[in-house]
Formats: sequence, structure tokens, C-alpha cells
Amino acid sequence: MQSLRVGHTARTRKFVHSKDPHCIYARSGGGLWHIGNEWFLWDRVNNGRLGNDFITHQFLRSHTIQNIPLVEKMQLISEPTDKVQFTLMSRTRGIPLRDIWDSLSKEQKQGYRDQLIAALREMRQFTAPFPQRADGTPLHDKIIAECQPAAANCKSIGKTKEEWFNNIADELRYGISLMLETKDATIIQERFQQLQDNFPEPGTCVLTHGDLTLGNIIVDIHNGRIVAIIDWERAGFYPWWAERLFATMGGSSELLDPIWDKVCPDVDDEAFFAAVSPVMDVRLVWEECPIEHSEEDDAWFQRAFCECKPFGGKIYKKFLGAKLEHRIDYQD
Repeated sequence: MQSLRVGHTARTRKFVHSKDPHCIYARSGGGLWHIGNEWFLWDRVNNGRLGNDFITHQFLRSHTIQNIPLVEKMQLISEPTDKVQFTLMSRTRGIPLRDIWDSLSKEQKQGYRDQLIAALREMRQFTAPFPQRADGTPLHDKIIAECQPAAANCKSIGKTKEEWFNNIADELRYGISLMLETKDATIIQERFQQLQDNFPEPGTCVLTHGDLTLGNIIVDIHNGRIVAIIDWERAGFYPWWAERLFATMGGSSELLDPIWDKVCPDVDDEAFFAAVSPVMDVRLVWEECPIEHSEEDDAWFQRAFCECKPFGGKIYKKFLGAKLEHRIDYQD
């Protein structure tokens, strides 16, 4: 390796030409490396969550797809038991839509929306009988039970709403106790049952990206085409309403808000919000429950980075494969 250039902010994530390996994006103990002019290499701590990007890519490549733009090649080059996971990806020649969105005309923005509508329609033709990843394994719960730090993947989405609630029952009951300021088991159980009764059954699930932000859509500015949708780490088969719910929470409203009547023409805004309102009620209860993870605050202190950046810092174990054992922080 002849040189190392580290990007310290999201704005340094650029698609550039260089023959020297260098890091263009770093976050949470992982890095995206530019290898020559044709390849990227992800190196990330293997915490049992990563690899979904590759799994979903392989699933889609195993089918004939027309409107879902992907990176051309992706290969996992580490073993499942390795402490660090390496994923090799071919370089897509384009830039994130985020970088040009504000400068586009209404017609240009609509052109990208139309392509995204076609991609989502095709994705939703792939279905599964219950929530799961593209390889059939359980889907980490990023709808309700999303733990922090992000490296913690403590809960899975159940096949039915009863199984889903069973996976998070202790947290919900304690959250209810705190919200209602009661320890009465009967009152807590009544509210728990009400939340479960109102919650929608997952039903037949559709392939969902889960993180459709402007930064994850790579475009060719010369022809106005989307050349790749990237970052499929949240992807899987979710209930029909999940893609829009993720988008609502993700903040790309100007891009995505106008497309849903084309993606789901049988579901108007009122029907969508009626479906997800009980979901958000449960999420609020989950968020009320104080949760902690072993080793999440443990860190090593490091010396100054270099002469030109004489700053010390901390390396958190949660980004380097810590166990992060999940537990409720009971406060009485």
C-alpha cells in the first residue's frame, strides 16, 4: 500500500479516480476502500448483521430483473466466522443523487422519481409468506425494536404479530409501566393486549430496500439515469407498508412522498397512516423502555493521529465486535 487517505466526514464520500488504495468513507469501525479505478472494498466488523447487502444482491442477480439498478459485481471474500468481513464491489460510475438534487429542475427530479417507481414496482413483485431476509433467515427488527448502538441487533421480526410481540414482550411491558406510571400487572397486560390487537398482521411480505435515501441512489448526471441503488443492509421481505414507513423516518420526503400513489395505487394516504399508526404506538412504548448493552461505553484511548492532525480520541469496543449483551435497565 503506497498511500492512505482517510475521509473523515460523509462529504468525503466521493467516487474518484486513483490507483492507490485509500479509504473514502469511514463509520462505526468500518471503512469503504477505493481499490484502483474499478473496485471498492468494504471492511467491517463481523457482528452477525452484515452481509445482508451481499445476500440481497445475490438474490436479485439470481432472477431476471429489468428496472432494479445494482452494482455489477459483488463478492464476499471472508468466512462467516472471520472477525472482519470483507465485501468486494465493482465500482459504479456515478455520484449520489444527494449531491445534485437541489440543483435539478422539476422535470429532472420527476425523471428520477419515475425510475424509482419502476424499481419499487418490480421489487414488490418478489414476495414471501412472512418477514425474512432474502435467504430466508430471520429479519432483524429495525421497525420497532431498533437498539442503539447500531451494531446491536438484538431482536428479530416474528412470522406473526404474536411472535413479533413475544420477542419484545418484556421491553413493552416495562415501557407501558413507565408510560402509565403503574406497576399494576392487570393494567399493564390490558394495554399490552390492546397494542397487540391493534397491530397489523405482517401478511404476505414484499421485497423492501429499507433505506431509500438520496445518498443511496447513484446516478449518471450525463444521461439522467439511476445506475445503482446501494446499501441493502436493511433489505428483506417486510409488510407492504414498511418501505414507505422507512422512507418517512429516513427523511427523503421530497424525493419519495410524490411516488407512493404510483407504487401502491390501491392505498391512499389515509389507509397507509391507518395501518402504521398502531405500529408507531408500539415503537413509542419500546422507546420508553430504558435499554443498555454490555460494553457499549467501553473504549480504548488513542494517541494523536498524526502531526498534521494532533488529536487524540477513543476507539469504542461496540464498533470492534463487542458482545453488546442486551438488557433492560430496570429503575426500581
